[in-house]
Amino acid sequence: MKMRTKNSTSRKNYRIDVRLTDVEHSKIDNMYKTSTCLTKAQYVRELIFNRPIRIFYRNQSLDDLIEEIVILNREINILKEHQSKTLEILYTYKNSSELNESIQQVALKIIGLHKKMDEVKNQMEKITEKWLQS
Repeated sequence: MKMRTKNSTSRKNYRIDVRLTDVEHSKIDNMYKTSTCLTKAQYVRELIFNRPIRIFYRNQSLDDLIEEIVILNREINILKEHQSKTLEILYTYKNSSELNESIQQVALKIIGLHKKMDEVKNQMEKITEKWLQS
C-alpha cells in the first residue's frame, strides 16, 4: 500500500481562469487586502467554498493617534537627552553660590518635567497596548 505524503495531498493540480472587469478585480482586491488571507488565491478559495473569512478592522483615527504618539515619544526622548546634557554642563560651573542656586532650581524643574514626561509616556503605552489589542 502506497502512503501519500502531506505534499502530495495538498498539491493543487487544477486551475480555473476567470476574467474580471477592472471594477470586479478592484473589489476583490480590496476585500482580499482587508482579510487575513495570505494570498489572493487563498482568499478566492475561501469564497468559492463558502468558508468564513476573517477580516481586519482598523480604526483610522486610532491609527493616526498611534502615529502621533510615536513621534511624540521620540521628541520626549530627545528632550530628556538635551536636558540631561544641559544639567551636566551646568554642574561643571559650581564656582558661585548664586549660580549653584540657579542650577538647583533648574534641576528641580527638569526633574518635575521628567516626571510629567514619564506620565505622558505611560499613558501613550496604555493607548498603544489598547490599539494593539483591537
